[in-house]
Amino acid sequence: MAEGGYKHMKVKHGQQKFVLPYRSYDEFVDKCKTKFGIEQNKDVFFMLPGDDAELDPDCVNDLSNNQTLQISIRAKESKSNDQSNTGLDCYDESIYKTASDEDEEEFKEHMWFKWGDWSALKNHLQQYGTKNIAELLEDSLEGWKREPVHIAITGQSGKGKSSLINAFLGLTEVDDGAAQVGEKETTAECKQYNHPRYENIALWDIPGCGTQNFPKQSYMKSINADRYDFFLLVSSERVHQLDIWLAQKILKRKGSGKCYFVRSKVDIDMDNRSKRHRLKGGTWTNTELFQKFRVEVKTDIQKALGEDCLIQLFLLSSHFPNKYDFGELQLRLLEDALTSKRCSLVFGMNGITEKLLEYKVKTLRSRQSHIALLSFFSRNANREQLFRCDIDYIKSEIMLYQEQLSLDQRGLAFMASLIGERPEVIRKNVEFKTVIPASTDSLIQTLNVLYHKRHESRPFLMKLKQFCTDIDITAVATIETFLNEQLQNAIKDSESLVKFIKTRKENQAV
Repeated sequence: MAEGGYKHMKVKHGQQKFVLPYRSYDEFVDKCKTKFGIEQNKDVFFMLPGDDAELDPDCVNDLSNNQTLQISIRAKESKSNDQSNTGLDCYDESIYKTASDEDEEEFKEHMWFKWGDWSALKNHLQQYGTKNIAELLEDSLEGWKREPVHIAITGQSGKGKSSLINAFLGLTEVDDGAAQVGEKETTAECKQYNHPRYENIALWDIPGCGTQNFPKQSYMKSINADRYDFFLLVSSERVHQLDIWLAQKILKRKGSGKCYFVRSKVDIDMDNRSKRHRLKGGTWTNTELFQKFRVEVKTDIQKALGEDCLIQLFLLSSHFPNKYDFGELQLRLLEDALTSKRCSLVFGMNGITEKLLEYKVKTLRSRQSHIALLSFFSRNANREQLFRCDIDYIKSEIMLYQEQLSLDQRGLAFMASLIGERPEVIRKNVEFKTVIPASTDSLIQTLNVLYHKRHESRPFLMKLKQFCTDIDITAVATIETFLNEQLQNAIKDSESLVKFIKTRKENQAV
């Protein structure tokens, strides 16, 4: 026990969350009922977030301080000897007919999966039951692909716009669909570069303003400024007066959360600054020199725009996306994006920074219960295994894990390019745990073993509930557990890959 004989536990119920001190399990239950206003004739149980298994009282007592628990509530079972009373009041239709909005909210809170659009699910169940539920699930999962994301990359010719576009899309300049680097700007129109995998995501090379084809007076209309979610104003030297004019127009039109200053080719600047500093006998570290450089650039922009203007500045090199501010720029775009477009950006972004990988893993994990349900309800689900399941959805999701964590062929090629090596060098030096199953049979066998283990560990009442309902909860939980295991393996592989890339680049720098 903690100081004073008390343990402290974080407890969540509905939208409320409290930290409660207690000395015994019974005291803990009583405090939970009092704090959350739970009726005394209700039984209270506890689960870990994201897990549908109820914790035994001894397990709760063994938990370390400040763990988070989710409350589960149900009516106490009748002690009557009447054999017709199963104690499963949840199957009494009269209860559901008189359920209140509060009951509905509590049910949503305790669902073992989270559904983004609850109203769509509710309307579908009311009208059709579980018929064609797979189509609704798939629409919910793939809806992000219908959300267009347009990012404008603007600035004067030769400032690094093409390299920045390629770095964002995870392309080298020799790849199909890549922006051509070093070409003189002669285009008379804005040029669109679609994401290599997702057509709803596009980066646009916008010619700088003040040219014959794009005069200042009609610039915003000519580029169709309202099309873009974000503007990246790129410069590789002092910010041009025309860039300042454009920034003022964008900030006035869209606000500071949509306009970002990008100082490109920073690797060249830092190399020159470091050499000059060493020749003068300086002892500053590269980090200190970089911060001084940032202050100088921001001060110049601030003077031109005015002290009251909020500036978002990022110093980066498109040839070294794992250095400087490239990762910070990606995170800022994610945080400033509309909620409906954030998933598109997460999946569309290429990179190996720790924060971006955390975003990707969180988004991938949020899909697991939906994929499990979709696999179960799919029209193509079969019973070659112990339970109803569509193997193709599971395979596709595993492939998405590899794609998003740079473990597929394209991702490994891009990672290898960062250290000037071929993908074979990475495969030789990094032991990967995640592989696409060699055959459907081997995947079925793995799922069958996992299903059998989960089913045997289920309490009787849960097995009875499964028998009485349309959904084989054990099957769905099995698929979700399997996907989570695959994601965990992919995370470990990604961490090993990042570690190898960083170590190799550090050795190359020596």
